Amino acid sequence: MSPQKLDKKGLDDNLSYYINNKNDVSVIVYAILKNSPIAYRMDIEGSAQNGLKELFLDSLKRNIIDNHELGVLSLSSADERNNVIYHYDIEWPDELTSMQNMLGQQGEPVFDFNVQNIEDIRVLLICIGNAQQQIILYKTMAPVNIFSRTGFFLKKSATRLEEIKDDFFRVSDNFQIIKVENNLYVIDLKLIEKMFCFHDVIKKEAMLGTERSPHNFPKA
Repeated sequence: MSPQKLDKKGLDDNLSYYINNKNDVSVIVYAILKNSPIAYRMDIEGSAQNGLKELFLDSLKRNIIDNHELGVLSLSSADERNNVIYHYDIEWPDELTSMQNMLGQQGEPVFDFNVQNIEDIRVLLICIGNAQQQIILYKTMAPVNIFSRTGFFLKKSATRLEEIKDDFFRVSDNFQIIKVENNLYVIDLKLIEKMFCFHDVIKKEAMLGTERSPHNFPKA
């Protein structure tokens, strides 16, 4: 993890690469399941991949690049202000650290619908990029967006309603963390605080910073 964070302009410039080169970047989606740190690569048809790419690139442009009121602050100095993205400058949780190393490896596990269940998906990792550069979006999956065969669902056909017999889930364009140039930026601070319980870590970092202050060193 590099300690050097991008400012808002640097973040905009980096993300604009994907907007301006959308035909030259692709999307790969991984799923992390409940009670497991393993990221399973999902096999997604080409048209759906393009739809996901458009969905999240539009979200990046609308919510970050075109949001001129948005600022970038360090997570260790987080406060209550709104319209801020936080650079993750404290110790990464194990899940985010392992995420760094497990993606794009040879022999990576693939999501198998005969073994894994979609109702167990708790996080999607949306990887967008090419051989030159990539970003990763960390997106939590709320149970309300996952529909399994334990329920009963109908879909519209040409003239009537038909039963949906397969499991499915809905993907919205929101996400909680984005990884850019080997750094993490927190989009949804409140949700990530609950997930990783780093409120106490932030307070500890602040206390250590105070202890390291030259005003607290013993006089010679």
